[in-house]
Amino acid sequence: MKYLYFVRHGLSEMNKQNQWSGHTDSPLSPEGHEQAKNAGLTAKQQGLYFDLIVTSPLQRAHHTAKHIATHLGYPHENIMVNDLFKERHFGSLEGTNALSLLIGARYLLDESSIDKHEGVETLIELQKRANKAFQYLQSLEHDTVLVVSHGAFGRALYRSAHNLPLTKRRMRYNNAEIVKFL
Repeated sequence: MKYLYFVRHGLSEMNKQNQWSGHTDSPLSPEGHEQAKNAGLTAKQQGLYFDLIVTSPLQRAHHTAKHIATHLGYPHENIMVNDLFKERHFGSLEGTNALSLLIGARYLLDESSIDKHEGVETLIELQKRANKAFQYLQSLEHDTVLVVSHGAFGRALYRSAHNLPLTKRRMRYNNAEIVKFL
């Protein structure tokens, strides 16, 4: 792999309601479908080509990948679906208000601040999974790969790709924005 691109899924229904979604399989909102289609159009206009598109199995990411693939003429059946690329599991927080001043504000500053909530995949566990996912991507023979996934996982994958410490928190990824990692 020579080039790695990342896109966070389009706006989901749970995003619209400011809820922690994690492994909850929230569908794209109508706006999210439009964002994903626009990402595909933008990629096409910029002349981007992907040898491989890899996605999380969660429908908000998988549907985003399909929209992008459609605009690039990439066959949907060639989209690789892999559980390694799922969002962080937010355990007991899933479905609750992500903008809670106490929890949300701390999380924005320190992603490990939620580690002690019941059922949450710790930041260390997430990073280990992202490291494994990055190693997997490096083992592929494809030159240009697009990963369609989720925000917290994207930050962890970015840390893996750039060998950064856990304390490094990249800014938010906008919905359906294609970002070059490598």
